[in-house]
Amino acid sequence: MKKIRRELLMPYLKFDKPEGTSSNKGSCSAFVNYLLKEDKEQKLDKEYFFNHDNDMIDSLTVVKSIDTNRQGIKKNEAKFYTGSINFSEEELIFIQNDFKKIKGYSVKIFEQYAKNFNKDLSIQDINWFAKVESKRHYKGNDEKVNLGLARQGDQKPGINTHIHFIVGRKSADGSKKLSPVTNHINTSKGAVKGGFNRDQFKKDVESIFDDLFKYNRGYFEKYEYLNQASKKNEEYEGIKIKSESNRIRYDKLNETEKRNKLSKFIDHLNERFELENKSMLDKGQILKYAEESNYNGAVYKSLVNLNFKIYSGDKIPDDKNSFVLEYSKYLNLPYNQLPVSLKREKIERYAHMINRRLPGEMKKIDLEKILDDEYKRNYSGKSFKILNAINSALKKSDMDEVKSLLERIGNRSEYYDQIKIQKQQTEEKENKSNMLTETLDAILNAPSIQEIVSYDPAEKENQFIDDKEEIKKKRKKRRKRKGPKY
Repeated sequence: MKKIRRELLMPYLKFDKPEGTSSNKGSCSAFVNYLLKEDKEQKLDKEYFFNHDNDMIDSLTVVKSIDTNRQGIKKNEAKFYTGSINFSEEELIFIQNDFKKIKGYSVKIFEQYAKNFNKDLSIQDINWFAKVESKRHYKGNDEKVNLGLARQGDQKPGINTHIHFIVGRKSADGSKKLSPVTNHINTSKGAVKGGFNRDQFKKDVESIFDDLFKYNRGYFEKYEYLNQASKKNEEYEGIKIKSESNRIRYDKLNETEKRNKLSKFIDHLNERFELENKSMLDKGQILKYAEESNYNGAVYKSLVNLNFKIYSGDKIPDDKNSFVLEYSKYLNLPYNQLPVSLKREKIERYAHMINRRLPGEMKKIDLEKILDDEYKRNYSGKSFKILNAINSALKKSDMDEVKSLLERIGNRSEYYDQIKIQKQQTEEKENKSNMLTETLDAILNAPSIQEIVSYDPAEKENQFIDDKEEIKKKRKKRRKRKGPKY
């Protein structure tokens, strides 16, 4: 079992070596240029730097602000610090991967960053900039690269939105040196006063997210638990992969906690529906059904599915309540026992989920094509089985199997259309063959050309008379054979 990766299960902030440069003791221009890599790919649709004052800051402004505010810093001392804020995929789905929310959350983090120095600072005193990125790429030391399952530089599958930040060593007015990597914590004596508690700051990063977005975090997802498990090199057997963590967190809750989690989730969804002037969920009815179902997780999964549809941009049913309850009712039934609407729902969810996890260079699943194919086959479930197999192969990182299955599901519609065409062609050939046989029979049974040419009506009439005379003679002979009449 793999070691727990804390950043997979919580918003995880880390200070690290600046990418694109050898150190943070010189200009920050190399690091800033490194963060422009996605802009070069997206061209006009680029993402600007931001901070608490401005949402559209260009790279030159960032470099100038950091590089010109270094008075009093020695040559071999750090001039700036860099890091990243990372999210779990479920957290990103929970907030609809909304960049505006992510930026607002970043501002809250740097408000807390200022307070953490214990020097009566506010966010206005911090010289910081951040940038949202939506892609990640495999590095040479990644496990999948070492196993030959991916190549260095390949884009990672899934939702990978994260934040890179840079913060100056000096305060905005240049009066104070601020180091988030100092070993001093809450000191009141000596040369360094205040310090910075990184462990507490990481806890704050988590609690800010939960409070801001009303996210009900399970115990096994909390920084406190994961940090202790990491220090002791323990591995909680339930947290193997992210897809399992949802089930574990919900199942580990007691009934009161489950009800609260569902209640907050419904409130979160209704807030969005209210903003969009759409009909809302009946909280009482859904919670009552969950209670009658002994909080077995079906309602929770149904709400997660609804949230997923919102994030994916899919059409949301007008009667959301019936949709949630119906999905909950049939959730654990096999595919062949589901109503058509939920068969389509399952296929759509699987296809979206797989497409998010596929590497960038792989051809995505054509959902409309699959749904059309299933419709033609009366929702037999063949395509669903292949989607299930693709999902299993992705979990095992068996990319060869994934490619093979993608080709198979991509060619299903063409394959059946080809069979249909071949069948039609065969029927046409059989019809032509039957017509040819009938024509030949007619020709073979028809009178010959010689017979037609030599036909003489008078001769035929004489033959007819002769035949009549012959018949009369035969009748007379039969009468002569009869015995005497009495």
